[in-house]
This record gives sequence, C-alpha cells and structure tokens, in this order.
Amino acid sequence: MIQASPLELAVLRLTGSDRIAFLHGQTTNDIRGLPVLGSCRALVLNARGQIEFDLRVLRRTDDLLVFCRAGLEQALFERLKRYIIFDDVQLELRSDWQLWHMVGETSSLENAVVMPVNRGFTDGVDVLLPRDAQVLSEPLPNLELTRILAGLPDAHSDAFLGFLPQECGLEPAVSYRKGCYIGQEIMARLEARGNTRYALQRVQLGQTVEIGTPVLLETREVGQIGAVIAYERAWTALAVLRRDLEPMAALTAATIPVQVLVQELAHHLELT
Repeated sequence: MIQASPLELAVLRLTGSDRIAFLHGQTTNDIRGLPVLGSCRALVLNARGQIEFDLRVLRRTDDLLVFCRAGLEQALFERLKRYIIFDDVQLELRSDWQLWHMVGETSSLENAVVMPVNRGFTDGVDVLLPRDAQVLSEPLPNLELTRILAGLPDAHSDAFLGFLPQECGLEPAVSYRKGCYIGQEIMARLEARGNTRYALQRVQLGQTVEIGTPVLLETREVGQIGAVIAYERAWTALAVLRRDLEPMAALTAATIPVQVLVQELAHHLELT
C-alpha cells in the first residue's frame, strides 16, 4: 500500500528553445546538467546572495516544470519574466497537475512522473500526476514533523528567506561550478572564505512561538526560529543561529527558553 501526503506546491512551465539556458542563469543549481526526467532543488537569490525563492525543477523532453510554494507562483512568474529580454522562453502558470510525496510501490500509477526527493522518509518520492487522477493511499505520517526531525530546511516553511543558503542548510542547492547567475559572485566568495556567521541547528522550546521569531542572548539578536511543531511533550524547530554561541548559552525566543539539540546540522541533503 502507498502512503501519501499532498504537497502545497504550484507549477510554472517554461518552454522555448532557450528555456534551459535561461533558467540555468536564474537559479543556483546546474539546470543544464539535468537529464530528461531529472529534477533538482534550486534557489533564486538576490544580488546579495540572499534567498528569494526555494524551488524544485523538473526537466522533461519539451519543457521545464518549476515547483514553488503555492501562493508565490505569481511573484515567481514576475521575477523570471523581468529577465526575459531576447530569450526564446515562454512562461505559463499551470493548474492541471497535482503533486504528492509518497512512500511505497508507485510503479502502478498511470501517467506519473516520479522524482526522488528527501523529505525525511526512507525511499520517499515526489509524484506528479494529472489533476483528475485518483490517489488510493494511506495517509503519510506528519510530513512537517519528519522534515524538521531530519534537519531538512525549507526556506518558505521556515521563513529563512533573506538568509544566505550556507547559513540555513541549503548549500547543497548551490552549484559552485556553473556559470553566472544573480548572486553567484557572493556564492563564489563564500566558497573561498569558508564559514558563514550563522548555521542551521535544531532546537527545543517549552512553548510554541511564531515562525520567524528572533532568538536572543539577553538583549542581543543571535538567530531566528523556523517552523515549530509539537514533539515529545515539548516543541521542536529548525533555527538559524550564530556559530560563535557558547554551547550552553541562555537563549530565548519571545521570552521562551531555547535549548539547542543539534548544532551545525550537516545532513548532506539528497536533492537530486
């Protein structure tokens, strides 16, 4: 039996003879290197190297599909459209597909595109299906909790937009060997320099707080809380915290004590 959970993602389709070169020059990962039906995580950065969009890209024979957080598709559309000048690229928002994360045997699904994606489950895959396809499955256990316990950041779910990829665990979505894109100069400097001031960590709180709540050391802001979820009679979250904090530093978020559970998460995301 398949276990499945729907994903709240929107789809942007790119066509035209320049689609691959164009998206390769707009995002952090190696779009040119994708095989047909291959996918990867990719980020859109600003000129300072800060994250604006956290995406997944699927290459098909005649197009590219870009998956983004539902509700942000129009902003992404406008962001990409702004840089189409003489390129043969057409953009369109599509609503004729549905996307699921599944665990189990998916080979019997008709008209499905299966993408290996690490969301914290062993052998989990994202599955793209036609909008009218029926999915017969058992519910997949809490997808968000599994993601957080696995130390897998999501720039949108965790409100990590505005951070550098290296600060919030998303460096594996950055290719240092590709050509130019917006923010690439900053990425090259960081590769040469090494450590950033912040790192992704998992924390525990006695109560829930809002996503994006600043983490304080006394009155000094030293980080930010991501998505918070109940776990084992407490609350757990991913957080971006300064690297130079003492191991037992007395941290708070909205006056709630914050305990660091896992420092410097180094999970080597499986993003391809």
